[in-house]
Amino acid sequence: SIHPKQPHRDFRLRFTLRRLLALVTLLCIVLSVWTHRARQQRRLIERIRSGGGDVHYDFQRWGDPSKQTQSRIPRWILDRFGEDYFHEVTEATVHDPALIPALNRFRRLECLTISSRSLSDASTAPLARLRRLKALCVYPDDWGGAVGPVVTDVGDGTLAIIAELPALELANVMGSRITSQGLESLARSKSLRRLDIVSYDSSVDEKSAEPFLRVGRAGGHIQRWSSKGGEVRTDFGP
Repeated sequence: SIHPKQPHRDFRLRFTLRRLLALVTLLCIVLSVWTHRARQQRRLIERIRSGGGDVHYDFQRWGDPSKQTQSRIPRWILDRFGEDYFHEVTEATVHDPALIPALNRFRRLECLTISSRSLSDASTAPLARLRRLKALCVYPDDWGGAVGPVVTDVGDGTLAIIAELPALELANVMGSRITSQGLESLARSKSLRRLDIVSYDSSVDEKSAEPFLRVGRAGGHIQRWSSKGGEVRTDFGP
């Protein structure tokens, strides 16, 4: 005869197997997402470095070797799998404007330098998605020309994007199309604390710092360069 408790045991066994299967499925999904993100990050880093740029991970520090720190992950594991499975990029230098739309794959990107003479407002538009960015530098990749200093072609559109980045504290932007109106827009940033602006536009003059002085949150330098030489420079704030 069948034991009266046997059906209950079968149900518990089936329930346990379903839970185990669900757990295994969940783990497979998590591992798949983790692996996919790591591979995406690695591929983007390779593209950045092949173009002369570089990145730093969340456990590294730029500039001062005395502040370099070690990963919490054992070295033998990093050598086997690579940093991208355990660390995220927080700082990057990019020379190819075509890579800017992909930078939002760096979910913890905080410091970004874009160095290219061909930069324009159209190419910097994807910066709007980098909501954790704290420092942004926009420079040309060469500094001298036949008729004067070289800057990028960015202008007021880039400043409007920068003004909306909620965590941005530092902005260094060299753009020939930056005007006094664009600086008015930038002064509305609630997070910006330091800036260095260079433009060729004639509207940028000694009064261009007034919007920043009115709100009293940021300090820095605003310069107007001339293709024929000379400059107008205004230093302001703390």
